[in-house]
Amino acid sequence: MNICIGTPPVVLIGVADTGTDLMWLQCKPCKECYKQKPPLFGPKRSSTYKTLTCASPYCSALEKSKRCESDINLCGYNYTYGDKTFTVRNLAVENFAIGDSTSRSPVTLPNVVFGCGHNNGGNVEEAESVHFSGNADLKLQPYNAFIRVEEDLVCLTMEPADSFGIFGNVAQTNFLVGFDLQGKIVSFMPTDCSKQ
Repeated sequence: MNICIGTPPVVLIGVADTGTDLMWLQCKPCKECYKQKPPLFGPKRSSTYKTLTCASPYCSALEKSKRCESDINLCGYNYTYGDKTFTVRNLAVENFAIGDSTSRSPVTLPNVVFGCGHNNGGNVEEAESVHFSGNADLKLQPYNAFIRVEEDLVCLTMEPADSFGIFGNVAQTNFLVGFDLQGKIVSFMPTDCSKQ
């Protein structure tokens, strides 16, 4: 999805991740960044970008992922995800909006998004199923399991994990998810989220 960030606003492509409470992006200067085609966000060009100190309530909310650089009094964070990727840097606040009202041209995704990819002419017609414990199967649509990264290249959006599984945001697209905390049951109902 397109996001607008900063003042004046800069349009970038973002991914909604239901597995974390942190929103982050790569900023200039960046010495060890993941290679991306869109330009890095320049915080010095934004009048609303503000780094946070160790005493900030946002910093306190990070709990275990917090690291405090006491010599410069900046709040830092260190997040590691289930697929072994990570992000480490300083916490800041910035103006943020979802969507693009400026008609800018779209930014191309990087050639490699997920580790597992296959080339079959760019078409995926069969849905996948996910098997949960208790003999529960959830039938997915092709867009829940694959993403087109080039005209003739479609990649699987799932990777194997050794210790635990993460049912990610792509797999949850167009499902209403219910949580029965007392009964310890998660339920999924197919829906058209564009009509919500």
